[in-house]
Amino acid sequence: MSYIKLKTKFLPEHCRIMEKNRAYYEGLVKNGTLSKLSSVIVDEFQRVYTEAIGQDTFKIWCKSCVIELIELVYTNYQIHLDNETQRELPGPAMEQRPSGTKSALSTLENKRKNVSDPGRPKGKNR
Repeated sequence: MSYIKLKTKFLPEHCRIMEKNRAYYEGLVKNGTLSKLSSVIVDEFQRVYTEAIGQDTFKIWCKSCVIELIELVYTNYQIHLDNETQRELPGPAMEQRPSGTKSALSTLENKRKNVSDPGRPKGKNR
């Protein structure tokens, strides 16, 4: 994964989109594949990514690019949720990455190794 941002700008509207579409991410993590994902939903993920995380754009016709988009959006969203939870808890702030983040990233990386897309360009382009 190329872009994990510890400080994101997830708005309530973004959180609603993320929760509404969580089943796609969970299916991706569990099965390593996407099913019945419309271009409208991909556009929603792209919009959340652009507004909350960064300015990269992903090619919606490239399956591995869409998978990367969903992985990045949900990984950053989970970090956002963990940070929000930590703010609500009393006590000293943790300076380390949330405990579940590393294992989630490892799981996603292992799943991605099993997904190939011959149309995906090599290098930094998504």
